[in-house]
Amino acid sequence: MKLQNPITGSVLKKWPAGNIYQGFAENFRLYNQRYGILGHGGIDISGVNYWGKPVVASCDGIISNIYYNSQTGGQIVSIDSDKNEKGDYLHIVYGHLIKNSQKVIIGGRVKVGQEIAMCGNTGFVISGGTKFWGNAPGNLGTHLHFSVFEMNNGVAKNPNNGFKGAVSPLIYLTNDYITGYDQILTNLSIILRDMLNQLLKFKGR
Repeated sequence: MKLQNPITGSVLKKWPAGNIYQGFAENFRLYNQRYGILGHGGIDISGVNYWGKPVVASCDGIISNIYYNSQTGGQIVSIDSDKNEKGDYLHIVYGHLIKNSQKVIIGGRVKVGQEIAMCGNTGFVISGGTKFWGNAPGNLGTHLHFSVFEMNNGVAKNPNNGFKGAVSPLIYLTNDYITGYDQILTNLSIILRDMLNQLLKFKGR
């Protein structure tokens, strides 16, 4: 399945070449300590004047949830894509939207390209100038968090992959099967290095 760009006109490459300010699996320590996962569970899309930009459905499907959580993704809308004959589908999460900006209802059907909400900065956001976004512009944290989960009949197909079933959205947005997985290898090296340091400290006692 090919997904449509959720913010029309954004360039789906890592900043400064594009509008992805934080990629999939980046910033292992932040997300491992906060959420117990192996890095960022999606991509963050942003740019100059992104506040209020329309966010569109990346596929045909059903609005599966709309909720607000100030500690995580802020205003969230999620879509379940249409299932194939095997019961496989994608669960897509759009986060940090402007509060109550949704233009859809739970259970409603959406078509690819249909506006569902507006880009904002609600919930737990990080911004430009931090060690997490590097030198990418901050815009007070305004961005779209975009996550993709591979599902089968209501269950994540790979819930123990270290990202609670999330996979790199670029697989479906750009057919890029490499970006994200190279970062996972980097994260694993960080884990091994930390374990080795702890072992050396223990031996030195």
